[in-house]
Amino acid sequence: MNKVRVIVILLILSLIVNGVQFYLYENKQSESIDLEKVIIINEFSERAKNWRNFNQFIDNLSQKEKLDSPISQLQSDLYWELAKHNQSIILKGTKYVSDNAEYSNYSDYLQFINDFDREYEAIINRFKTKITLMNNEQLVKLSSDLDVVYKLYINDGIGEFSIGENIQFEPNKEILSKVINELILIKEDLEAIE
Repeated sequence: MNKVRVIVILLILSLIVNGVQFYLYENKQSESIDLEKVIIINEFSERAKNWRNFNQFIDNLSQKEKLDSPISQLQSDLYWELAKHNQSIILKGTKYVSDNAEYSNYSDYLQFINDFDREYEAIINRFKTKITLMNNEQLVKLSSDLDVVYKLYINDGIGEFSIGENIQFEPNKEILSKVINELILIKEDLEAIE
């Protein structure tokens, strides 16, 4: 009888210890997922800030009453310094996390970030080379096109998210794909300017 009691007590203790270990593992995994979500949120926010600043710059430029046409190379270089995209320094770290990420959408969102950076940088580079050829109407169109896609990115792509006890962040992958496609079209429009 004593042996049965000891075995039952050991089984109960084993279940308790395993339950505690499972709880600690789940809690640690949840913290990892939250940290990965915050890293991705930071990346999306950084791009939104840089994009918004670039849009404002082009909008301000397009609203000048008389745009010096063509814009001189010196002016172009100055505009470039004001408008160029600043790379996020955190992205380098996000690439290392991706292989071991526990957040199920991490690699998908990281792929969007990489695609976005490539297309956005191409737009900035095309803008730098084409600004000396652009007239006011083309600047207004570029400003409008970028603004429309920016709103799609912010309102429908990212949507609402919250950071608190429970981090809610699930951007719409389909809309994010559409954002990339729209950026490609803007880049192609810039390439066509002669």
